[in-house]
Amino acid sequence: MKWGWINSSPTDRVTPPKVVRTDMHVPTPAQLLSLVKAAEATNPVLATAIFLAALTGARRGEIAALRWSDIDLVKGRVRIARSLTVSQGEQHVGPTKSRQSRDIALDAFCIENLKQRSDAMADQSERAESPLVADPYVLSYNADGALPVNPDTLSHGFTKLCAAMERPALKKLRQTQPRATRGDLVARQQWPFRFHDLRHFSVTTLIGAGVDVRTVADRHGHARATMTLDRYAHALPERDRAAAEILGEVFLSAGKSPNEGQK
Repeated sequence: MKWGWINSSPTDRVTPPKVVRTDMHVPTPAQLLSLVKAAEATNPVLATAIFLAALTGARRGEIAALRWSDIDLVKGRVRIARSLTVSQGEQHVGPTKSRQSRDIALDAFCIENLKQRSDAMADQSERAESPLVADPYVLSYNADGALPVNPDTLSHGFTKLCAAMERPALKKLRQTQPRATRGDLVARQQWPFRFHDLRHFSVTTLIGAGVDVRTVADRHGHARATMTLDRYAHALPERDRAAAEILGEVFLSAGKSPNEGQK
């Protein structure tokens, strides 16, 4: 149409399929802590990935691409500027999904655990007699930190970890509900979860706590705040309740006499 070869576009008459969104399955803080503790015993790299994903809301490829130069443990900041993908068995580091970098704050728990991760990497490097490279990756199974972990490896490790947590949870549920299935666990907001659900945890927790949507969108690399609102509107019921109370209080205050207002 731009070149004048056709007078109308056939795509104007196309009806796109409806977008069907399923309910989010978000872990609770207690479940997250149990996941981190379980991973620390067998897979410290995965444990670090879990709390990073939950506390920063970064995507798995963004977490895998993090180098120690991206993290300032003194100021408590992390710069997310790259994303790691794997194609035909080869790793590729490119821009983030929004093609923009972002600098976000880290909490005290995250900082402390990253310090422990840094010490553990230095200890592993020394024991293996393999000096760390100049700028090692934060998540690496190599003693020298030269190669980053594959994003799919994080997902597979997380799925395996959730399966291990799921078995005792299902056994406990069957004590009161003998015919309970994995679907019943999901209905009760229990296991299993996906690695991407850690990002959902970060967004929904902040929105539910009343953090303004623009800040949440910037922190998680959303191109537009409207997208954040549209995707995570279900996290707003408590804020909606607070808004209702404010409106009701204003209405009632208007009906009070001047003297009543001074009491």
